Amino acid sequence: FLARTCCLHKATPHHRQAKNMELEVLRHHGIPESSIVSIRAGGTRRQAQLSQLDRPLKFPSSPETVNTFKIDVLDQLGSARLAYNPSESEYCLTLDPTSESGPSNMELVFCVRRPGEAGSGPAKGGDPAGADADGGAGTDDEKQRATQKESAAREYLDKHGLTTFMQFLMQSLMKDKPADPYSFLQKQVTKRMVTELSRNVAGEKVDVPDDKGLEKLISTFTSKAPASVTPEQLAVLEREAAAAGAQLKADNAKLRETAEQLKSRYGQLLQETAQLQMQTADESGAAPAGPQMPPAMEGESAQLIAFREIAKMQDEVSKLALENGDLVAQLATMRSCIDGVKDEIQELSAGEAGAPQPE
Repeated sequence: FLARTCCLHKATPHHRQAKNMELEVLRHHGIPESSIVSIRAGGTRRQAQLSQLDRPLKFPSSPETVNTFKIDVLDQLGSARLAYNPSESEYCLTLDPTSESGPSNMELVFCVRRPGEAGSGPAKGGDPAGADADGGAGTDDEKQRATQKESAAREYLDKHGLTTFMQFLMQSLMKDKPADPYSFLQKQVTKRMVTELSRNVAGEKVDVPDDKGLEKLISTFTSKAPASVTPEQLAVLEREAAAAGAQLKADNAKLRETAEQLKSRYGQLLQETAQLQMQTADESGAAPAGPQMPPAMEGESAQLIAFREIAKMQDEVSKLALENGDLVAQLATMRSCIDGVKDEIQELSAGEAGAPQPE
């Protein structure tokens, strides 16, 4: 079987004093119909096919004593049937894969015996004392395995200093009682992580900053963003980003279109200038008076020729600007004279209006 772990929320019990507990799966999604759902509550595990989860699973523990649930979704990789024969001591069963992509050559060997009997098969004509001895040996093996597991767990905790660190966390929580215990725990774990990383990189003899230095360092990396973003706010941000992207694309397209139009207009102007020069030359029978395209030199591109023509046109525009400047100055002088004459006329008109009329 292939196990895939998923999450399940603990249901609120209807009877707080019940010694047993029932767990009912209300709905599921995305789980194949051929799967087997395995649920462990505390130290008890129950499993059933997905099609059989229409009735509750019963557990011998009360809801108050269960702290966590573990759910495994098991895929069926192979199956086989075997007729049981009590006279046989050992069975070898070849499993057929349930799909073409499943593993092949799956085999399972098992035996069936009563509790306390030897592992090689049912005891025939054995001594009851020997059976008890075998049972005692099995119990000793289980105790040894449990001792090894406990020793390995203790060695792991001592190696990383987890026991003392967890005790320190619990004592700090009980002593300080912070308003946000999870932020407090996160800060303490981060400080411990910085210390361990520093030791792993630089060795055991390393100068680790004090608590204030670590808190200052942690605060520099603390995000100032809100702790949570609602789906509505996220949707608004996504819409604004999409609108900004669309506007940017539209602006880029408009700029490219304008550049193409300017380039096309510039080419048309060059063609019209050349045609006017040719028409003027044909009508007068002489060389055109306007600027002509300079002859192409060896190794010179058409773009350089166009640039040279533009430079000449700029010189001509500069000359026209100077001539226009003189005309503007003359016009300004004439305008000043006209304004002076208007003032004199207004003064004369005012004087005539104030003079006494003859009797």
